[in-house]
Amino acid sequence: MLCLLQSCQSKDKPDKLPEDISNRKFHRINLFSEERITEHNDTGKLSFDQAYESSKYVLFAAGIIKIDSSDTRGVHPFYIYKVNKGLVEKPADTNKLKFPVYFMSNESLFKGQSINDSVYLFLSPLEDYHILRKNTAVECKWVRDAPFIKR
Repeated sequence: MLCLLQSCQSKDKPDKLPEDISNRKFHRINLFSEERITEHNDTGKLSFDQAYESSKYVLFAAGIIKIDSSDTRGVHPFYIYKVNKGLVEKPADTNKLKFPVYFMSNESLFKGQSINDSVYLFLSPLEDYHILRKNTAVECKWVRDAPFIKR
């Protein structure tokens, strides 16, 4: 009778994994490192080409810092960002835009206080917010519905 009980036990699934399997480390490899990665995939966002055409300035920069935000002050939220250095892709005349560049956005572009990844910035001249433009160095605004593209 004892032999019968042993033969009925299932030995297909072990209770514990062997230690060499459970301690494996997995590595992430980006096979398409040259492709652009979009942070937001909402349907309301512009494509790269549409955002490029609708902006006056296109920067390729890293090290973007969130300087200030108004979301805790009870008014409609806007955020002020600072870019210390970067590559001006549009327009070809780089004399019109001097670093550091300050710009504002009506939406938070990333979580946290800063981002060190290289990103495309689609900017246009700041026409509204006359008091902000007069009292600060903010000269540009984020193009509405432009994608936040990492590279």
